[in-house]
Amino acid sequence: MNSDMVKSIRSNMLLTNIILLVVGLSFVIWPDKASDMFVRVLGGILIACAVFEIGKFLIEKKKGMGDIVTIIGGIIVGAVGVFFMIDPAWLVGMMGLVFGIIVILIGLLHLHQSLFIIKAVRPVWWISLIISFCVIILGILICTNPFGLVNGIFVFIGITLIIEAVAGFYNIPALKAKG
Repeated sequence: MNSDMVKSIRSNMLLTNIILLVVGLSFVIWPDKASDMFVRVLGGILIACAVFEIGKFLIEKKKGMGDIVTIIGGIIVGAVGVFFMIDPAWLVGMMGLVFGIIVILIGLLHLHQSLFIIKAVRPVWWISLIISFCVIILGILICTNPFGLVNGIFVFIGITLIIEAVAGFYNIPALKAKG
């Protein structure tokens, strides 16, 4: 890998791990508020995307069939965003499944890093491999929601995200350019 690619990967990993750590800590510290806030933030993002698409549609001079489909999609996305803002409770119940899938995907990405990137440059790469499998198992547990409580699942999700962030911080120094 060249130096620019390694710097880009390292900075992306650093940013991702910081976000995971902050979100994980907020879920552990404020599990009752985290669920509603997350859904409302997601609703706000969807509304912003809809406003952008609608604004782009209104500004453009030529409008084709693809633009009409985009504006309809933008309106639907905006409506979903408004619904998330007004009544976040219905989506909160699905958060365990959504976050479980996200955590499994993060664990698989970490597994890839362990096997193909880190193994080549870190003598104790197996630690990262074990953490990857633990994160995948935690993601499966989150999907199945053995706790049955929204607050409990958010604390569990938070702990899992913190573990993943720490493991990610552990892997960043192992990425070096070969040259």
